[in-house]
Amino acid sequence: MPDIVYILEELNFGGTQRQTLELATRLDRGRFRPVFWTLCGGTPDLLTWTRDRDIEGQALTVHARCRPEAALPALWRRLGSGPALIHLCTALPNIWGRI
Repeated sequence: MPDIVYILEELNFGGTQRQTLELATRLDRGRFRPVFWTLCGGTPDLLTWTRDRDIEGQALTVHARCRPEAALPALWRRLGSGPALIHLCTALPNIWGRI
């Protein structure tokens, strides 16, 4: 089943984060598997929300604050798995994800 990867800066409570999680929850799970990658680590507010809805969430770095030198190499490694679609959300992922 192909992955749809949503890349966000973080999963702390916010409008974009909630809207993206709602969108992923409504995907046809028979056709797609939603996955969240975040550029920041830490303990995000909405991580429990994703787990309760059986959506995988992975931080690309352990740093609670975004650090490109840590997140970008991890992003490149994970992109090698070839997700079917990458959905970039929020400002930093839109910049870094396009590279």
